[in-house]
Amino acid sequence: MFKLILLLVLFGYIAVGLVNAQTHFETDNITTSSGDLKITFIGHATLIFTFNGKVIYVDPYSELADYSTLPKADIILITHEHSDHFDLSAIKILRTNKTKLVLTETCAT
Repeated sequence: MFKLILLLVLFGYIAVGLVNAQTHFETDNITTSSGDLKITFIGHATLIFTFNGKVIYVDPYSELADYSTLPKADIILITHEHSDHFDLSAIKILRTNKTKLVLTETCAT
């Protein structure tokens, strides 16, 4: 029984590691008169918009991706204060000194 429990715990850690290490995501490209808009679905509520050399993240959540392997953000949009939308760990990785952070009043306090 101990071996079975140990095996299940080990499998759980491996599965979490695989999810966190994910770097390939579904992407749609939309051609506009001003250039291509690339929309990448990371998971849950997390999206990346890439347009005219700018990278915009919506609700980056650490459980879904290894953000150290993804482009830094020009803008980060946070829709509300729940931890799966307002994840300070993800923001810290994606943010530069030029990143604009757009969030609700509740998140700002």
